[in-house]
Amino acid sequence: MHKLTAALLAGFAAVKGVCARITERVYAALIAMHVTNLRKLIERADKRVRQYDDLIRYHKAAGIEAEARADEAARAADAVKRTALIEAISHGATL
Repeated sequence: MHKLTAALLAGFAAVKGVCARITERVYAALIAMHVTNLRKLIERADKRVRQYDDLIRYHKAAGIEAEARADEAARAADAVKRTALIEAISHGATL
């Protein structure tokens, strides 16, 4: 009987060792998958930051362009006002 129990214990130890190695490999694979997913998460976050930076630059440029156009329109309006005032005065009228 002791030979049977010794064989069972040896078999159990062998199975336990195989299971431990399998568990280590599965755990390592899961860790690798998790790290890969974390890297992808970081890449997506960085991409989102770059997109918002680009959007900010675009709107700043558009704001500068709009400001320049508004200044140009104001100068044109002043020129029109001066011309209209001069013409009104030449006709003896006021605006």
